Amino acid sequence: MVQGIRERLTRHQSIDGLVILVDASQAGEGLRGAARRWDVLSGGGRMELLVASTDGSAYNGCFTSTLVRAFAAGVPRAGESLRCADVQPALNACPLQDSARLAFSTGSGSSGEGDDGLWLVPNLARRDDSVRGLASAGLVDQLTRGLIVTDALRENLTALVDAGNQRLRLITGPAGCGKSTLM
Repeated sequence: MVQGIRERLTRHQSIDGLVILVDASQAGEGLRGAARRWDVLSGGGRMELLVASTDGSAYNGCFTSTLVRAFAAGVPRAGESLRCADVQPALNACPLQDSARLAFSTGSGSSGEGDDGLWLVPNLARRDDSVRGLASAGLVDQLTRGLIVTDALRENLTALVDAGNQRLRLITGPAGCGKSTLM
């Protein structure tokens, strides 16, 4: 797999991004091989590789069925689109195997959590968001990624939601209570 993909990347260097999901036993060697041998990406590019198991066995299609369930339900705390980093925690439902992920990006738009441009599917948990489909959705995701919901923020949000359908809402509070985050 590693050599075949490397050859194709060499031939087709204009590929902007690549995501590979592998539901196979002992796929960790492919992960290590990709890290060592996909030097063609060193000139620029983005890729993510998510494998079902590292050195052990992959059992009963658990990786694939768990991903399909995550895609169908969505991930509430993830962004508008699901990335490998967003769905990898769901793979803990496969107790007999250890999934692993390798990510590489030389462009902008990436974070320690993965590359926002290398998404797998739209996040169905976000289908009712007020910013879904708008250009501001990405900005909202960026500003709220890693958000820690404090008691003060939770109280302010509850008060805001409980205000009903009033068009004008005033958000007040001392410095650091989460007014900007709430907005």
